[in-house]
Amino acid sequence: MSAAELVVCTGLTYVCCCLVYTGAQWLALRLARVPVTRVQLFFGKELLSFSKGDLTLAVGFIPLGSFLTQDRTVYNAQSLGLRIALPFAGPLALSVFGLLALGWNSWGHQILTGYWQLPWEALHPKTEAQALIAALHQLADQSIQSFVGVIVVKTLAMNLLPTAFTPVGGIFVEPFKPEEDRQLPRVVNTYLVVSALASYAMMGMWIYAVGAYVWKAGQ
Repeated sequence: MSAAELVVCTGLTYVCCCLVYTGAQWLALRLARVPVTRVQLFFGKELLSFSKGDLTLAVGFIPLGSFLTQDRTVYNAQSLGLRIALPFAGPLALSVFGLLALGWNSWGHQILTGYWQLPWEALHPKTEAQALIAALHQLADQSIQSFVGVIVVKTLAMNLLPTAFTPVGGIFVEPFKPEEDRQLPRVVNTYLVVSALASYAMMGMWIYAVGAYVWKAGQ
């Protein structure tokens, strides 16, 4: 498998992760009788969309992540425990996906290592990050199933980091926003800004590491 093919396979697996993650969240909200008005794959301005009734399905132009928009008034009426628990439907679905692909022992190892690998190796994109990419490249040549499982579990680990965009971050933020017009405390706003900037920086460094690996492999 060439480096370019590795990137394509990783991208396709990541898209599947986004679909599984957001689909599980949508199902959880439906079971909780919280209306969902929008489901979008990728961030940014929509490239295309389809609407049926009150639900809009869309695809953005920045190929990272996915999200949905729920009726916040109905959502806020739920108990605090339920508002914190519902977003974890996505990570739970990814956990099952990764467990089926890797088995219990490898699943546990990959999620534990992934939790610190993602931020730490983003600080070393030319060395440690590229060493991990090379290891994934070798794994893809040996077993596509294991490769897919590792990507799924690393995506799961990314969604369990304590940042503004993850369910873990929601544990810190949700208790302060049961109402649309309620002002968030300064410390919570600071946390949201700092964690968002850290997330963007981490993703940027990984994109750089992947690009450098592909460039080096092509020479």
